[in-house]
Amino acid sequence: IDCCREVTVSDCIIHAGDDAITLRGYSALLGEHEQPCEHVTISNCVLSTPCCGMRVGVGSGTVRNCTISNLVIKDTRTGINIISAYSAKWAGVTIENVRFSSISMDTVVPLNVLLGEHARPPAQIRNLSFSHIRAIGRQGSYIGGNEGQHISGIHLHEVDLVMTGNDVDQGFAEKTPSPTGSNGVPAALWVRHVDGLRLSGLRVEWQEAGDAWQAGVVVEHGDGVALSAVEAPPPPESVGESIRLEQVRDVRCF
Repeated sequence: IDCCREVTVSDCIIHAGDDAITLRGYSALLGEHEQPCEHVTISNCVLSTPCCGMRVGVGSGTVRNCTISNLVIKDTRTGINIISAYSAKWAGVTIENVRFSSISMDTVVPLNVLLGEHARPPAQIRNLSFSHIRAIGRQGSYIGGNEGQHISGIHLHEVDLVMTGNDVDQGFAEKTPSPTGSNGVPAALWVRHVDGLRLSGLRVEWQEAGDAWQAGVVVEHGDGVALSAVEAPPPPESVGESIRLEQVRDVRCF
């Protein structure tokens, strides 16, 4: 769904070889008739693919004001993959006001939100919400902007992350995250360079998880973090932490 307005997708079962459903902002194809991808609703679908179940991004245009709800994503590498700048070819997509709700996932990586190392203004990611989601994952989820160019306004509400296995990278913190989402993140949720992060009713559960995991939740280099009813026990088989906050300002817990 590329630079389209007022589109509905519902009641589909999709088994794909590439991304199952994608919202794109590849406006260059439209020449002088550039328009955003907006007012799209996707609901009541079952998705499976060796790539991304839901993909948002590609291009240098805009994706905004969309809702995605009531999905089952299974047998998939990355459940939800949101990327502004996939490569140096584009400045990046502005992605804003997108809502994900009522989603069940059984994937390698549940969630990857990445501004991308090649992103250039005015590209940005802001005002995304994820609510009433239960995800089983073999690697952790990542939400990350760039130094000097942060993501803003991210809200996770009533989200259950069930982590299993030991297929994670203990050296992840020193590496540049991949746009595929398969980064071996060694925490259930790792957030970096995000302002205005709200975690409410986030629960982490460990099921047969190995000793390479490092933490329940990691938040680094952000401004304005609100934590409410977060249950993130440390990994049971390692000496990891429950919640790690590093270089974060204006933290509120309630």
